[in-house]
Amino acid sequence: MPRVAVILAAALAVNGIAGEDAAAELLSSRPITIVIPFTPGASADTIQRIVAKKVTENTGQTIVVESRAGGGGAIGAAAVKQAPPDGHMLFQANAGTHAANVSLYPTLSYDPIKDFRPITLMWSFPSCSRFLSTARPSRWPISSPSPSRSPAG
Repeated sequence: MPRVAVILAAALAVNGIAGEDAAAELLSSRPITIVIPFTPGASADTIQRIVAKKVTENTGQTIVVESRAGGGGAIGAAAVKQAPPDGHMLFQANAGTHAANVSLYPTLSYDPIKDFRPITLMWSFPSCSRFLSTARPSRWPISSPSPSRSPAG
C-alpha cells in the first residue's frame, strides 16, 4: 500500500515538518492520532481504521484512530483544535464539520478556515437520495395527506 505511505508523507510535509531528520524523528517517536467525528463502526471510522493498520504495517508509525462523536462533529473538531499543532493529531473533516456547522451553530469553538489546514481527500462516499414522486403515488408504500387536508387535521 505505497499510496498510503505517500499520503502520510504529504500530511507530514503540509503540517510544516521541515527536513528529513525532523520527519524521521516524527515518524519514529510518538503515535499519530486521527480523530473521527463519528461513532465507532461508522463507515468513515471503519475505513480509517483499515488505512491506519496498513500505514502502521508499512511504515512502523503507530496510528491511533479515536472516535469523538457528537455535536455534528464539533466535539471532535474542538478537541483537535486544542491539541498542539505538531502534526501528531489529525482530524477527519467533512462537509458537516467544516460547512454545515458554521450555519447550524451560532457559536462554534473552532473556525474551520483559521484553525485547520486541509491535507488531502482520503475518500468520498456516494450519497443516496430518495425522491418522492407525486406522478405515481400508487407505486410508493407511504401515503401523503391529500391536498385538501392539513397535516395537523
